[in-house]
Amino acid sequence: MLDTHFIDHRRIRYCFKIDEDLYVFSSIVYDISLKRYFRIVYIENYSTKGYANGPAILFSADLNLSPEKILLYYKQRFQIEFLFRAAKNYAVLEHCKVRREKKINFHVNEALTTISLTKALHYLPIPKEERISFSILDIKTMYFNQLYYRFNIFKASFRHKLQ
Repeated sequence: MLDTHFIDHRRIRYCFKIDEDLYVFSSIVYDISLKRYFRIVYIENYSTKGYANGPAILFSADLNLSPEKILLYYKQRFQIEFLFRAAKNYAVLEHCKVRREKKINFHVNEALTTISLTKALHYLPIPKEERISFSILDIKTMYFNQLYYRFNIFKASFRHKLQ
């Protein structure tokens, strides 16, 4: 049994440090209920007082994977999940009324490509030093605000011409 409040560092070894507060440990553990071994990657986030808070535990059934690879795969997995969530919310991924496999494939690819291109067109022109994380909602809000601003300027100039 793995006690996340007290990690036995004789069994779960330190691997590397991500930044000054995040430490990565790894070990191979046996799960009694599934009757098999897993490689775990245990990430501790230390507060300024030196106490661990908010641990994360990542699992892999492939015992030969390095902790770095497992961490990389989980990061990529979450990026894929964010892509699908954005496609559902902003590219009508769930509103497909076709039933043929070829048309469904086209619809899914179209929604995912739309989100990917939108993010790329917004992200790539920004210099690398100034890039920060953003969502499709951020892009949508930014363009809505620009359009609203232009409309109000147009409306004000139109009123001025009528007077």
